[in-house]
Amino acid sequence: MKPKITIGNVRNGLLPNHDLHLYCGRNATPKGMLNANLGNPFAMNGEATRNEVCDKYASWLENGLAMDHHAVIRRITQRVREGKSVALYCWCAPKRCHCETIKLIVLEQLESFEL
Repeated sequence: MKPKITIGNVRNGLLPNHDLHLYCGRNATPKGMLNANLGNPFAMNGEATRNEVCDKYASWLENGLAMDHHAVIRRITQRVREGKSVALYCWCAPKRCHCETIKLIVLEQLESFEL
């Protein structure tokens, strides 16, 4: 079975056919979602900084500076391994956002389990 992990925009509401709806932003948790506490600590200062803050978030995770985020991401990976479908929500999608980094890490972790 192919793992299902999707990124949605909070403004569009809950995505259908998902077991877990995880909010990955910094503000109050929208109705129907669980707060994953995975907000990007690097705030955008206008659209021109989008790539910069997404890259900073990825580096922050890669350099092991976000142990609390890594723990949550491991739990998400475990849920997907159990066959749960997971939707990650932010305010950016479909534009580039830090949820893409989270999704990539989950998929990499799933791949390492299969080896």
